[in-house]
Amino acid sequence: MGSLKLKNVKADSGKLAVEYIKFTGVGALSTLFHYATLVILVELVSVIPLHASMIGYAVGAVTNYIFNLRYTFKSEATHAKAIPKFLVMIVIGFLLNAVIMMSLSSIIYIAAQVTATLVVFILNFIISKYWVYSSHKH
Repeated sequence: MGSLKLKNVKADSGKLAVEYIKFTGVGALSTLFHYATLVILVELVSVIPLHASMIGYAVGAVTNYIFNLRYTFKSEATHAKAIPKFLVMIVIGFLLNAVIMMSLSSIIYIAAQVTATLVVFILNFIISKYWVYSSHKH
C-alpha cells in the first residue's frame, strides 16, 4: 500500500512539473503579446503605461485561455464552465497587475511590469490548476 502511494505521489509530481513547464511556455507567449501591446501603445500611440498595460493584459489573457484549456491542463471542462472561472481569475490578476503598476509607478514602467507579471503568474498557475481547469466537480 505504501509503494502505491509513493507511485501516485511521483506520478502527480511528474504531471505537475509537466503542467508547470507548459504553463510557463504558454505564459511566455501570453506575456510576449502583453508586453508587445504595452510597448506599442506607450511608444507609438502615446497611451499612458497603466492603460497600455491593462489593454496588454487583456490581449495576453485571450492567448492564455486558448492554450491552457486544452494544451497545458488537457481539461475536459466546457467553455460554459471554464470561461466564467477564467474570467474571475483574469479580473483578480488584472486588478493585482494594476495595483502593482500603480504602487511601483515611480520606477521604470518595464521594471514595474516585470514585477507585476511574476506575482500574477504564480497566482494564475495555482488558480488555473486547482480551480479553472480542474476536472473535479465543484
